[in-house]
Amino acid sequence: MTMDKSKDQESSGDDFQTDGKTLHDAESINDASKDVSDADTSDTSILDSDDPGNLEDEEEKEEEHLPGLKDFLKKNVTDRFSVGEKTGLPLLLACLRECLLTHRWNEASHAVEMMCLYPTQQYEDYVWKCGVEILYSHPGSDPALIEQFNSKLEGVNKQLKKKRLEKVFYLLSRQQYKEAHLEVRSFKRSRRTKLRKEDAKTSKFWELLINSYSGMLQYMTWHQNFESVDRESQEADTAESGEFEVRRACVSLGKLSGRPGVWDIFITKHVEILETTGKIEEAKEVLEKYCTQCQDNPNAFRYLYRFLKRNNGSESNLMQILKEFVRRVPSDPLALELVRLQQLAVKSKKKKKHNERIHAFTNTLFNMLDYPYWYKKLKPWKILSKHLTKVFRRQDTVAIKAAQDCWSMRNWWPSYHFDVKSAQGLLKSNKKVVLQKALVAIFLHTPESQFVHIVKKHFMKKDETKYIKLLEDAAELFEEYDLVS
Repeated sequence: MTMDKSKDQESSGDDFQTDGKTLHDAESINDASKDVSDADTSDTSILDSDDPGNLEDEEEKEEEHLPGLKDFLKKNVTDRFSVGEKTGLPLLLACLRECLLTHRWNEASHAVEMMCLYPTQQYEDYVWKCGVEILYSHPGSDPALIEQFNSKLEGVNKQLKKKRLEKVFYLLSRQQYKEAHLEVRSFKRSRRTKLRKEDAKTSKFWELLINSYSGMLQYMTWHQNFESVDRESQEADTAESGEFEVRRACVSLGKLSGRPGVWDIFITKHVEILETTGKIEEAKEVLEKYCTQCQDNPNAFRYLYRFLKRNNGSESNLMQILKEFVRRVPSDPLALELVRLQQLAVKSKKKKKHNERIHAFTNTLFNMLDYPYWYKKLKPWKILSKHLTKVFRRQDTVAIKAAQDCWSMRNWWPSYHFDVKSAQGLLKSNKKVVLQKALVAIFLHTPESQFVHIVKKHFMKKDETKYIKLLEDAAELFEEYDLVS
């Protein structure tokens, strides 16, 4: 993969400094890449598929299908950087990034190849991570070449654990579950000696992580067996084997319980196993502990809510979990579900805590509409306009006061939601949303606002009598309440 320092200097000529740290321009970089490929391609090239006897033919083919590295640097990269960044490693890294983002795997492989001319200890991470990405994505790569690349990089102790985990991910992506199992098992055996010299906290973390991935592989084995075998016609040995995999997976994944950190993928699989095997209370306990130990992670509350909903949780519990979730992510679509539950609570005949429920429902709705995600969504605006119409018709002072309090804290809403230019644009694309917004503006702002005037004028031109009547009725309700108050 890498070259000797002597080889670096011999292949570089006058265009390189003797310490191998500076490349002067795009032409010298291109020359260097040719020198590298002319040296020992079996040692230096990431993709070892070129035939030395047909280099000229290969170059002609490459020019036909993909631009050369030199032209690519000039056309796509160098114009974006200052003069100081157009030489040496910054330019090479910029080229590599651009190639990876645009899936130009040939050019990316050349760029990584040239990075081997630099001190490998300093830039070994770039070579490893980018090299792996290229090999996994390049159509010309094969499993033998990937295995060779991984085995060479494992000889460098730096980031060894991450490299081996990356290999496990690759095997899983190819559905090579047995090979992934073997890789994790070998990792578990080797860590006993290699982790003793490291820091105690790091050792415990990696031990926990490897156990978790081991549990994930056991889950996948269980899931395959569960999906492929008819549960009613399972033989005794197959059922016993499945139970054994379940126990192993639960033991491995259960070690995450009470551990701080974001373990979403592992927790959900643990819960799936428990739920499928009928251990509902244990699954619920796992999710509740995860919410406690990872309170800043909204997904923990999302998973618990979905679990309770699947298993007929009470509305009070569902509402409580949703409140915690929406408090962290008010713009999530699940906020509408919380609004629905709060609305049902407001409509209930129980008078106890009625005022509190009204305020909670109104605050949730207004908090949602603060976010751009809901700017053009019909449902929340329709809920708010219907709610305001209802409370103004009843002259419910508590509910009206709650809405007016929320409005008074949002002096930026008129210029954001009820802007004249936005009204003209929305009337062309989504007139139903504009209608609901105009109804809200009548009740909370004023019936004489310019936004309402433009919307009403548009409906009059289009002879939308139904919409005009809704606006006029809302204005009358506002005036009646204004006279009474």
